[in-house]
Amino acid sequence: MILINNKDFSKIKIDDIEKFLDDYNDDESFFIELKNDKVSPKDLIKEICAFSNTFGGYVFLGVEDNKTVTGCIDWTEERINNSIRNLMDPTPIFDVRKITKNEIKVFVIKIEEGTMPPYITNKGIIYERISSSSFPIKDSFTVNRILDKRKDNIKKIENKIYIEPIRERINNLCGYLDFGFSVTFKDSSKATQKLLNADFKKISDILKEAEMKYSISKVGYSICIAIGNPKCGNEYIDQLVPAGLNHFMEILPDGSVRGRVVFIADTDGNPQNTISSGLISMMYNFFKKVYYAIFNNNYCLNFIEARKFEKLTVLKIFEPKIISNPKDEYYNKFEPFSIQHNNKYGSNTVVNSNRIPMNEFYVVDKKALQERKIKYNDENLINELFGTSYFLLGYIDKPKITDDD
Repeated sequence: MILINNKDFSKIKIDDIEKFLDDYNDDESFFIELKNDKVSPKDLIKEICAFSNTFGGYVFLGVEDNKTVTGCIDWTEERINNSIRNLMDPTPIFDVRKITKNEIKVFVIKIEEGTMPPYITNKGIIYERISSSSFPIKDSFTVNRILDKRKDNIKKIENKIYIEPIRERINNLCGYLDFGFSVTFKDSSKATQKLLNADFKKISDILKEAEMKYSISKVGYSICIAIGNPKCGNEYIDQLVPAGLNHFMEILPDGSVRGRVVFIADTDGNPQNTISSGLISMMYNFFKKVYYAIFNNNYCLNFIEARKFEKLTVLKIFEPKIISNPKDEYYNKFEPFSIQHNNKYGSNTVVNSNRIPMNEFYVVDKKALQERKIKYNDENLINELFGTSYFLLGYIDKPKITDDD
């Protein structure tokens, strides 16, 4: 997509807009749409929908068709954001910049080519950009072409956060939980810079709290955090082990994440193959802390959306226990809960694999948090990215245990 006066979007000023409007002509307005302050939300969304389904573009809000800058009074940044998030699905990749001069206020809305088309208005209409105008799509050929583009983009995301399965046979390896999310930022270079400037001493201090062996390593341009030692039987093995046979999180250069939590039975002779489901909570908690330490400063201001998934792979039938070690200080609190669960529902044995969501990816964005009445800030957003459906793997009821019990 073209740049406005060859400048970074965050640095454009009113003079850049005026010069840009003077230089371009109507025959070259495939990427440009001018709208004055009186444009209706419906008409504004029509243009944004079309840009999202095509190759992206700009809407200059507060500019007449004759290129005169008249400014905005009725439209505000909040109204623009709410209109886009509420009147389109899915939410497009966009950024809004407010520019003022002599109390004249103009908004420039930058719309990227969408990664998950088709983008549809709340009226159920799909628009595309043709020449200098936006038109509804009515033929099946164009719809199928857009759907093919969506499939290609999903495949790219899958390839980015895909982790090779463990193919070697390990006697007491019951399974593993793969997780990941692909992030879209307004400016991905800011996320990359934060990763490059990360305070790894601080990260190391966080991982020491796990009281387990850990490592922080650089793999290409990514950072890999591993916790714990690969284990077979009752002893730590002293030979080379298969890749991926440990708890780890890899942070990619664009801020995306992929990781794994492994389930290993205490002994390969245990017919129930009991594993501690508390591992999931613990690993997710440390991985979240590390990620938050790197990206927490104004993360949500740069964030657009994330596509996340989790995949449970079951290699051997196993029984999750919240606390499986009788020596643990919380064993006497949680063991009755496990017994109660078994008396009520039978065994909580896990026998098959699963993927969440079952189709494509779960979307995390500002709209998703607002719909659940969660305040949109760095902490809540990162909590959502590292949220998991497997915290109580195998259990139906939630434990009601307090320190007073």
